[in-house]
Amino acid sequence: MFVYAGSATGLDTVPSATITTGLADENMGWWLSSRGDTDGDGYTDLLVASAGARGEGGAALYLGGVAGVGTTPVWTVRGTQDDELLGTTVDIGGDVNGDGFADLLLTAWASSNGQAEEGHAELYLGAADGPAGEPAWLVETNQVAANVGSAAFVGDLDGDGFVGITDLNIVLGNWNQNVTPGNPLEGDPNGDGFVGIEDLNEVLGNWNAGTPPAQTAVPEPATLLLFGAGVAAGLRRRM
Repeated sequence: MFVYAGSATGLDTVPSATITTGLADENMGWWLSSRGDTDGDGYTDLLVASAGARGEGGAALYLGGVAGVGTTPVWTVRGTQDDELLGTTVDIGGDVNGDGFADLLLTAWASSNGQAEEGHAELYLGAADGPAGEPAWLVETNQVAANVGSAAFVGDLDGDGFVGITDLNIVLGNWNQNVTPGNPLEGDPNGDGFVGIEDLNEVLGNWNAGTPPAQTAVPEPATLLLFGAGVAAGLRRRM
């Protein structure tokens, strides 16, 4: 993978860094994100996903610095199942616990844990010494072949100062579009100045359940998640 530095005159034509895994059939660069500082040093870091030789997937974190992005990963994670494709999408962005460090979000679209190819998303908290080896939070769909395909941090929707899980600041998408989605909800539904989901009472799009869903939201007591499949999904939390 080649990294090209930007400047006042545009992108350089010579790469400032070349990053390789040294592994055969790794397919590095499947997805990447570089919009957050995970260790608080003031430099944007780079999270790179790889498909893996067995389709297990994985991701590696490279730190930014005064000389540009490093070429040796400071943190890695691998999928534990063949063809689960951990790193289907990755994102560095929101600081969900307000500690000043950007956090890391990954999906695995075909992971299975009770339901075949249900998919899941997992969150790793940033820290001065790097993210932990185990996710702080993990959510599954608990639907056969739901295939959670994407996830992203989307901002502080309720104005509490946290880009956090507590108010739908992670959105999960579903790639299996078998039916027409339900009615979308856009903008500021209650006129409070926030593009909010906290009072969502419209249809959530249903992409894989066979029929359009009823007009219900899917809040949890401390967590509100919007899934591509418009049915209540199970939540697992690991601390």
